[in-house]
Amino acid sequence: MTDSTPDLAIPAEIARRKARLDRLYVKTPEIDQALELMHELRTGGFRGPDGSANCLLVAGPTNSGKTRLFRSYCDRPDAQRDGDLIPVVRFTVPTPFRDRDFLAALLLALGTRDFAESHRIGRMKRRVVDMLAARGTRLIMMEETQHIIDKKGGNSPYWAADMIKEMILDDAKVPVAFNGIRVTEEIFHRNTQLLSRRKGILRIEPDDWADPTGRERFKAAVNVFERAAAFPGKASVGEAGLGLDSDPVAERIHRATGGLRGGLYNLFVQATELGVKREAACLGISLLAEAHAILADAGPGWTNVFTAKVLPPLEPQDDSRVTKLHKKWRAA
Repeated sequence: MTDSTPDLAIPAEIARRKARLDRLYVKTPEIDQALELMHELRTGGFRGPDGSANCLLVAGPTNSGKTRLFRSYCDRPDAQRDGDLIPVVRFTVPTPFRDRDFLAALLLALGTRDFAESHRIGRMKRRVVDMLAARGTRLIMMEETQHIIDKKGGNSPYWAADMIKEMILDDAKVPVAFNGIRVTEEIFHRNTQLLSRRKGILRIEPDDWADPTGRERFKAAVNVFERAAAFPGKASVGEAGLGLDSDPVAERIHRATGGLRGGLYNLFVQATELGVKREAACLGISLLAEAHAILADAGPGWTNVFTAKVLPPLEPQDDSRVTKLHKKWRAA
């Protein structure tokens, strides 16, 4: 870009590079297994003679990749809408949680009117069951299910979970995959009937820098994100020509993102936008430092990990915590 480049070229270039980052999904063997388990739920997640359905939960911190996992499954050709058929329905649980709003969101995801202003709750429930049959739905994916736990809506988590069990798992006989932050697991403790339908929990954890496998996995992800950012040159950020995926720099990126893939995405999107505006040849420490400052909740005592001379020591890792996704799949 030069001074003569039209101003419109800058946002267009930012949009092009962001689209490259948006398309990224750095899969691991554990993620592949998680996708297989969701498909197994869709095709075989049923109980005994009555054919009632089971459920599972994908739990993890914000930016751990729960939504991206759901989106990846929905990208399957056999999950795509085909005319009036919607084999996989994905929607976000509204907040604050209220029965009517929840049913309306599900009806909209099924491609019909929400009927929130014209139907009683009982009639909306029957409409949901009828539409699930009419759409040929075989899997429901509920995002942000922790909203059920939020008491601001005035709705008991027990009754909310019971409605899902009776209406979807029992009457419609459609398996459900939930996702949410870790507190979402409480819905199973609040309602043991729903717990009896839980096929398992997938807990997605950030890459652990103290673990050699987690460290190498994170560095590989950094490398992939740098390529997708599409700067003309590869970053050389140290006197020895160290790149972003070198241990000294990658550890700083890990500290800035918490080892979370969503955090890595946010950091690279922000740094790429800054770099395009400044015609930067590569994605280096200065851009990452500024992006980190923009994204951080920089309160008193906050330190920019990209400008600190020495990083504080890592806190001891709890060895009892299993971080491999496939080891987090547990039968109910």
